[in-house]
Amino acid sequence: MGFDQKALLAELDKRFVAQEKRFDGLERKLDSTAASSSTRLDALESVAKVFDEWRPRVDGVIDGLCIEVNKLATLKLKVGKISKYMERSMVDDPSVTLGVFMTTPASKSASAPSVTKHVNP
Repeated sequence: MGFDQKALLAELDKRFVAQEKRFDGLERKLDSTAASSSTRLDALESVAKVFDEWRPRVDGVIDGLCIEVNKLATLKLKVGKISKYMERSMVDDPSVTLGVFMTTPASKSASAPSVTKHVNP
């Protein structure tokens, strides 16, 4: 082998080594990216699983709240009907009995009552 051929082979060998280093670097980057993506995907799958377990309970609670709100709306209508009936009954048949506060009988004059003095003889 001649000197030119040895130099050419050495140059080719240098370039192959440089290419292998580049490919090794790219392979490491791909491996780290794949590992990172796998970790992220595992985290997303676990979160999705937790959400799937949590959602039916929340839906049940919301359904229960809707039922309670409907019951309260029905109760409000009933109370409205009762109070409407009570107001009407008070107007139709007023009470004859005196309440807690009695009215004082009207006096003949609006001035203060006179005080009489007794004189001893």
